[in-house]
Amino acid sequence: MGICFARVGEELNITIVHGSNDTYGASRVLIHEIKCLISLGHSVHLLVPSSGPLNDEVAGLGSEVQISVHPKLLVLRRSNLTHILRSPRLPHAMRTADVVVLWTLAVSAYVPLLRLTRRKFYVAVHELLEDRRARLFFAMLLVGSFPLTTCSKATSAWLRSLGVRESRISVTYPVINIPAQRNHRDTVLAVSENARQTFTVAVFGRVNGHKGHLEVVEAFGQPSMSDPDWRLVLAGAPFPGQESALDDVLQLASMDSRISYLGELRSMEELGDAVDLTAVFPTKPEPFGLVPIEAWSFGIRSVGYGDGGAAEVLPMVGGTAIERGAAPAAAIASALVVERRTWELKPDLPPVDEVASKLSFENRVNSLSGVLAALRSGAASD
Repeated sequence: MGICFARVGEELNITIVHGSNDTYGASRVLIHEIKCLISLGHSVHLLVPSSGPLNDEVAGLGSEVQISVHPKLLVLRRSNLTHILRSPRLPHAMRTADVVVLWTLAVSAYVPLLRLTRRKFYVAVHELLEDRRARLFFAMLLVGSFPLTTCSKATSAWLRSLGVRESRISVTYPVINIPAQRNHRDTVLAVSENARQTFTVAVFGRVNGHKGHLEVVEAFGQPSMSDPDWRLVLAGAPFPGQESALDDVLQLASMDSRISYLGELRSMEELGDAVDLTAVFPTKPEPFGLVPIEAWSFGIRSVGYGDGGAAEVLPMVGGTAIERGAAPAAAIASALVVERRTWELKPDLPPVDEVASKLSFENRVNSLSGVLAALRSGAASD
């Protein structure tokens, strides 16, 4: 038997299951999701496998939200996809919730059991996986009528390529908050020439071998990047087990005094006014990409590969997109040089209203209201 919903307009107890506790993309967007659900009058219980930065974030959201550490959560990684055969048990908070949210495919091993027990749930997809085995695995796992939300049109297209009906998919873009520092670019252009003798590029993201840290460091070794007034700041940290990716970056970066590593930062705001350009060159297409949006919110331009979700994001925030090629270091170096030469000549970044209208709190609330309405109608749990 399925659970009964409260009457339309009444509070739902929503349990969100997330396989990470960090400060990166999906976790940052998760905070947007929770705030939207609270605004609709619902309470939220977040389950994570370990303690981390989200504990403090959630603590500041009010009494409608609680977070619990559940070390035995089944989190899928590339190395353990067969663990789904373990038939995981549903934690108590999932068994008693009105709605369960599986936050990313990393916790989608719970889909079969949620369907078997006829729970109401939706899956929030933040992935673009082109590996043939992963595609086959998730094409089978996502069969059914339960809703899916995605972080971009690119991710929606990927789901459709797996055979997921378009009617099941809702795009829920992240919410952008415009800080007081929005006039950063005007401030930088107004300072003296002496204060602007250097040009600083930043790479911001998890250091896992795929976010482009190493590739931009390699680009700094190209002849076209030999000027001593270039600077590169690297921000981010690896997950446990990914330390070798950071070792590779630091080993190469140690040979260039223009490059500095800052470790893990909560947001780009911690970089202050030190950055002129963000470089977004992941080794494979990404589902969305918050970095160009966050950079834009501080008045900083971005340049990166124009594929995956970045094909939506970079034009949205006035960034520059280049094609992915066979010689990434040379292509990245060339793109950085062009961006520097035209930096002061480019038109202003898109205005706040133009971008914020696409990434608004209201838009996300409306999308989630539609998802919850589909669940209330009983059209989406198998």
